[in-house]
Amino acid sequence: MADGAALDTDVLLKASAWGLADALLATLRPLGQPGTLGLTHLIAQKQIRRLKGLRDVAAAEAELAGLLGQLGRLEPDVDEIGLAAEIVEAAARLNLPLDRGEAQIAAVLISRTLPVMVTGDKRAIVALGPALAEVGRFAACDGRLACLEQLLLAMASTIGLAEVRRAICTWSAGDKAASICFACGRDVANEASILEGLASYIGSVRKACGALLCVGISELASMRKASQEREHPPAPRQDGSGAGA
Repeated sequence: MADGAALDTDVLLKASAWGLADALLATLRPLGQPGTLGLTHLIAQKQIRRLKGLRDVAAAEAELAGLLGQLGRLEPDVDEIGLAAEIVEAAARLNLPLDRGEAQIAAVLISRTLPVMVTGDKRAIVALGPALAEVGRFAACDGRLACLEQLLLAMASTIGLAEVRRAICTWSAGDKAASICFACGRDVANEASILEGLASYIGSVRKACGALLCVGISELASMRKASQEREHPPAPRQDGSGAGA
């Protein structure tokens, strides 16, 4: 059962094209089993073939197939589909760009109290704030959205900043903001400047969407681990001493 991060199609396509599927899974699994919409499982393989500038389409397809096989399916129920329609309609009234898929993920996030929704669509993050407020659901998503750059930053903690940069720069056309942050146009990049660039971009997204953006994916994982430890403290050792002895 998918009880962890809810991922949009854009994130899966880019992670697969960059060869970062394993890093994505390793980074997100501390939050529970990540999942994506059932529809994504049906259409993602066709979509990855349409990406421009990929050097090895076959490798990207194989990476995506392996990733999808590790993800849970988020199948919206009737109530969630109804809520998604309300969110889309609210966005339309406000003249904001929001597709049905992003709205369905948001509806599932709210209904099932999943820890975070990770999307590569910056416009969707910005549109969701006013649309959710319009339908009275903003507070339900407070601090539970994450942008692609937050995921990449968390991946850097998992596999190293240099490895994430190498992967992104193999397909720098995949995401303009990411390629700029990771200095893909340079032979050598300073780690401090990369981190500064990511922080600056994440800050700009946070400014645009307000309280919706999470503190950080690694931070969410640490918070979840601490909560689990409080709920399920280690059993006393057989010699009678406690875990903290």
